[in-house]
Amino acid sequence: VGGVGLALVAYRVLRPVSSSASASRVVLRDGRDDRVEVTEEGFALTQKTSGVVRTVAWKDVTYVAIMAIDNFPVGGISFLIHEGAVPLEVPWDVEGSREFLNAMQEKLPGFDNVAIVESASMLHGFRQVWPTSGR
Repeated sequence: VGGVGLALVAYRVLRPVSSSASASRVVLRDGRDDRVEVTEEGFALTQKTSGVVRTVAWKDVTYVAIMAIDNFPVGGISFLIHEGAVPLEVPWDVEGSREFLNAMQEKLPGFDNVAIVESASMLHGFRQVWPTSGR
């Protein structure tokens, strides 16, 4: 049941919302391709090669999770930030990640720091870090 449950959750998070070419899909990108910049009001994720910028206001964040997929020989861990129907993937190793994590801890009351520590060693997995259901 655990593996099936994880697969169902992953499908619900990763499935395309629409069939349009512009629909986002989480693929656990390499953090070297992106930069995240934090402001008091929110954050901006910039794709370095294309220059595409996606901004999110802290007040609009509805859900934060961490997903890990071992993609041998390279694995990936990413934050999945929801602000509506389409998640925004922020790679774990993105430029500006320390400031981004500090801001989430400050701006999202009850952010699950224990889940962050546990997620650092995941090869496969999905963990909700905000809002928390309480431990």
